[in-house]
Amino acid sequence: MLAQDLDLKNSDIQQLADAEAVAALFNRMGYDTTARLKQTAQAMALDSLSREIRYIERIADQEQGSLQVYLIELKHITVVNTQKLAQAFKRRAGIFLLVLTTDYDRLDFVLINPAELVRQQPEKTTAIGLKTNRPRILSFRRTNPDTVALRVLRPLKERLAWTDWLIDQIVYKLYGLTEEEINVVEGKG
Repeated sequence: MLAQDLDLKNSDIQQLADAEAVAALFNRMGYDTTARLKQTAQAMALDSLSREIRYIERIADQEQGSLQVYLIELKHITVVNTQKLAQAFKRRAGIFLLVLTTDYDRLDFVLINPAELVRQQPEKTTAIGLKTNRPRILSFRRTNPDTVALRVLRPLKERLAWTDWLIDQIVYKLYGLTEEEINVVEGKG
């Protein structure tokens, strides 16, 4: 679970000038950036994009791989390249946030959640069903983020927090934890 919430400001976005700054932002938001891992397109089975990918690194890893954040520097950000990346990551287990860039002026955040859990609440019981969805993409200019970009980034951040909460709920269910045990794990009891 994310430990803190960060109220994003223009200056937070304007500082995203390199891989270290992107990782630092995710660290400030409470993501685990201690297990950063530089990769290659070949090692990630992204052979069809090997000429386009200049740099790829896992910059954050939450819940032992259930939610991973990858920074990918491309020669060109195109619809085709974004679709190829989305398809490749959809085939993997887990939820992914890709941060795509060519020069750190434009940044694309692509949330890939291949199986979205849908909560239904008849009375007080919660049934969990699966629903596939498309990747969600947010693009903005680092040097000039407007209020619209910040308004869109905040819900993305909230969606990631919700996804993190959802992963916790799945783990609790898998281990058969009682409400009392969950409260202890979450520090409420």
